[in-house]
Amino acid sequence: IIKVYFQTFDEIIILIRARCRTCSSHLFPSFFNSTHQDIHRKRMEKDLTELQTLIEAHFEQRKKEEEELIGLKDRIERRRSERAEQQRVRAEKERDRQTRIVEERQRKEDEEAKKRADDEAKKKKVLSNMGANFGGFLAKVSKLEVFMK
Repeated sequence: IIKVYFQTFDEIIILIRARCRTCSSHLFPSFFNSTHQDIHRKRMEKDLTELQTLIEAHFEQRKKEEEELIGLKDRIERRRSERAEQQRVRAEKERDRQTRIVEERQRKEDEEAKKRADDEAKKKKVLSNMGANFGGFLAKVSKLEVFMK
């Protein structure tokens, strides 16, 4: 990450040129100053273009990363909504299954209760028929006893 504390590149160039003038004025004789300044200016321009290239590359990379991040967020949100839908469907199926189990259990209990009631009715009918027949038998026996006496 490159941090630039100036507003424009022109400010950087002005600052660099100002520092170079102060440094070169006492180091080189005056006839070398113009050549030295030309070399130094070319070096600074080269550095400036390199810095501009690095900054452009940095911002392009940052733009790509932002796009990837947005894509990732969209994918996460889409996956989250799909997962919520799957859970909702699964819960609905489970509720339906539980309802079917309860209905089946109730149906079996009703069938068993009806079967028990039918069995009880049959037993009562058989017992009442037996009682009626036994009563008829007792009547016959008592008639025979009267007749035999």
